[in-house]
Amino acid sequence: MSNPETPAVPRAPKAFIFLLGAYLLLNGGSALYRRDVLGAVFLVIVAIAAWRTVQGGKAASFYLSALLVLGIVGSVRAAASMWTLDPTGALVSAAFAVYLSVLVGYIFLHPGMRALYTKAERAKWTER
Repeated sequence: MSNPETPAVPRAPKAFIFLLGAYLLLNGGSALYRRDVLGAVFLVIVAIAAWRTVQGGKAASFYLSALLVLGIVGSVRAAASMWTLDPTGALVSAAFAVYLSVLVGYIFLHPGMRALYTKAERAKWTER
């Protein structure tokens, strides 16, 4: 007999969902404000990878991490190029790079995410 309080579908940690949602909302608002079509397309791709990661897709988590690492590289480059002209902007860009680094670390190192991947993999193989 199964426990009725245990969800049939594995769930991602709420902190990860909050951090990822904040990233998507901030970038979505930024893309809309700047009317950046390519940024919006990139954000849709990130959102699809994020959705699959939250569902427990390990391959999607690698893809999402690669996209976030691209964001880290861009933020570090922006911080380095703005350092002398706009130190405040450079600090914001560096803080964003740290934020993305925390997200990538959360995807790979957090025990809740590891358990999510294991549960999703187990559920995938027991359905067959």
